[in-house]
Amino acid sequence: MSGLHLWFVTSFVTQIWFLAEAYFPPKGLFTLAIFRLKFHYLSAIPGPPAWILSRLPYAWALRRGDLVHRIVELHETYGPVVRIASNEVSFTDERAWNSIYAPYRKTLNLPKSPFWYRPRINNGSYGIMAAPPAEHGRFRRVFAPAFSEKSMLEHEPMIIQYADVLVSQLKIEASKQAAVDIVDWFEYAAFDIVGDLAFSKPFHTLESDEFRYLVHALRKFLHAFTQAVVPRVLGLEIIWRLIVPRLSRQKQMAYNKSLNYFTHQRQSQGETPGKNDLMTYFTERGDGKGLSIVETENAIGDIMIAGSETVASTLSAVCYHIVRNSPAYEQLTKEIRGTFEREKDITASATAELPFLDAVINEAMRLCPSLPAVMPRIVTEPGMEVCNHWLPPGTLVTFCQLAAYTSATNFASPKEFIPARWLPGSDIKPHNPNVFYPFSVGPRDCVGKNFALAEVRLILTKLLWNFDLRLGEKEWDWYSQKAFLVWDKQPLYLELCVKSRYRLDGSDGNDCSHWRAVSRLNVPNSPCA
Repeated sequence: MSGLHLWFVTSFVTQIWFLAEAYFPPKGLFTLAIFRLKFHYLSAIPGPPAWILSRLPYAWALRRGDLVHRIVELHETYGPVVRIASNEVSFTDERAWNSIYAPYRKTLNLPKSPFWYRPRINNGSYGIMAAPPAEHGRFRRVFAPAFSEKSMLEHEPMIIQYADVLVSQLKIEASKQAAVDIVDWFEYAAFDIVGDLAFSKPFHTLESDEFRYLVHALRKFLHAFTQAVVPRVLGLEIIWRLIVPRLSRQKQMAYNKSLNYFTHQRQSQGETPGKNDLMTYFTERGDGKGLSIVETENAIGDIMIAGSETVASTLSAVCYHIVRNSPAYEQLTKEIRGTFEREKDITASATAELPFLDAVINEAMRLCPSLPAVMPRIVTEPGMEVCNHWLPPGTLVTFCQLAAYTSATNFASPKEFIPARWLPGSDIKPHNPNVFYPFSVGPRDCVGKNFALAEVRLILTKLLWNFDLRLGEKEWDWYSQKAFLVWDKQPLYLELCVKSRYRLDGSDGNDCSHWRAVSRLNVPNSPCA
């Protein structure tokens, strides 16, 4: 029996017990509880009894968008290896990365959990994220040239163009002398960039509200996607479909249909001379190396999620932290403005040479990983060892990035924003870069990670070259946000002051007099305190 089949059997038996709890006599329930806690094959791994006995706590946290926060708390209580369900284990030990996601033998390439990864509900086919191991390699070969160094150089002017539009729109907003929700603007910029990359189609969400409904639909899609996992976790999917309205499925279908419309529209145009968008690489040419139209639909859907929401989350996380940390803010702006005398000198290759910018981005991704969701894999035959624990086939295993990155075992002052820890020669210990893989590892790591980093660097550099930033009136905690696959981001209000000129001696040449009339928040290390 394969690991995947064994997982289904184990999960089914688990949920039969859950459904029968009300009917079993107390003695029978007591016996089952003792078995799970003391004699189960994972009983040597510590974990909360309530989570081990039933999937209800896990499912409830998932539904509320609190699952990643709860798992962080469990790791703080129980250590680097925690049993978070009867047959699921979460790790924060660096060795788990390679064991789970980059096994030394291809035969150990663990399949993804059907809880999260399934065929699309609108066409029954897979995208690159959900593709089984046997199919994933083919998707990866099609994706690779689309995100190569050559492709990156080809699309760099397009990224710069949208970054310039973002700056222009923010200057208009700054002239109103009111706080700006920077999260919305980052989402519009990221969506415009990935939309142009995918379809050669300008959606103009930065300049117009015509297609902004797609950005909002994507948020609803991610929320509905996560909610659909809850009944699967409880083994109640069939019952759920019978008694629950179709609203959740309709939200997913509506977003998919919108993207499919643009996919078919772009396909009907054929080749675009002089410009290779993703459709150019994905479309079948009769040589068997492309994707079918259904696979292309799914691939575009995956890219729109991975290339927009995650980039916007990283940009938002950087701004969230630097406006609260005066030394980091001042060092970053000095590096950017001291390096680039003219805005036109800001390029992808030039921004990649800024060490403190990369340190700030790394630190923001450490504290606020763009994909905080827990994505389990299934141990296959004949079982495997992870961090000195033997796990039989059918066990679900996962690595919780947020828990690992905020663990005192891996990083000094783990919940403080200290970009200097990433600089060469830093003596801040402990510092464990081997645990830090925000784009994952192995054959299924993020194929577009270099593209995403270039985009983040360019946008941040242009933003801080043109503006001084200050926290707006509304204060909130990043970790108060829910996580539905990605962060369900709250508005982040910033006050923007257009930089008219910048003097390296540290004097302020900006006209920010209107800031003085606004009461400041009592934020430690505020750049404007």
